[in-house]
Amino acid sequence: MRMLPGSAVGGFPRSGTTWLTYIVTALLGGEKPLEKTICRSAHDFRKISHETRPILIVRDYHEAFLRHFDVEILKKQNPCRGGYSVSLYMENIAEYDVRKADALLVYYERLLLQEQEEIGRIANFLGVDATGFLSRISEHRAESIRIKNTGGGYHSGNDLHYHAHQAPRWFGPYLDDMVCALSPVLYRQYLQHYQWTVTEPCAT
Repeated sequence: MRMLPGSAVGGFPRSGTTWLTYIVTALLGGEKPLEKTICRSAHDFRKISHETRPILIVRDYHEAFLRHFDVEILKKQNPCRGGYSVSLYMENIAEYDVRKADALLVYYERLLLQEQEEIGRIANFLGVDATGFLSRISEHRAESIRIKNTGGGYHSGNDLHYHAHQAPRWFGPYLDDMVCALSPVLYRQYLQHYQWTVTEPCAT
C-alpha cells in the first residue's frame, strides 16, 4: 500500500486514543499498528494540534474520568493522576475549538455505535478510501483488542456507561457541575449530550 502523509491523534486518557490511532495508521497505509512515523498520539491535544490533519477523540467524561481516576480522587479539587488532570479534558476541547477549521472531532461512542459511518468520515478527512479497512474490520478489531491486552485499545464491552453505572448516584451530576465549571460555553457546544440529567442545564 502506498504510504500517505501522516496525521496525529489526541484524546484524554481512556478515551479510545489507541483504537483511533490504529484506525488512522491503517487507513494511511501503515504496515505496523500504531506506527508513530505515520500517526503520532498524545493525551494533550495541544502537543499535536499543529501537525498535519490532527484528530481529537472525546469520550463521555463520566466514563473517561472513572477509568483514569477513582471516586475518592475525583472528590478533590482539580483531580490529577499520572500527570493528567481533569482540566486537561476541557483544555483539549478548547484547543480543538481554536483549530477546528483544520482538525476533526470524533466522539468515542459514535465511533463504536456508528462504526462504518464514522470511519468513513475519518477517511474522508484524511483524503483516503475506507473500503479496504472496513472489509477487514473484524480482523482489525481483534488486533486492537490484542494490543489492548498490552496497554490499550478497542473497547470490547457492550455497556458504554459501565463504570458510571457502578458509581454512586450523586456522581453523575457532581461531574456534570465539575466539567461545566471549566468552561460553560464549550460544555454547551460540545458536551451537553453527556449531561447526566437535563433538569438543571449547565449554567453560564
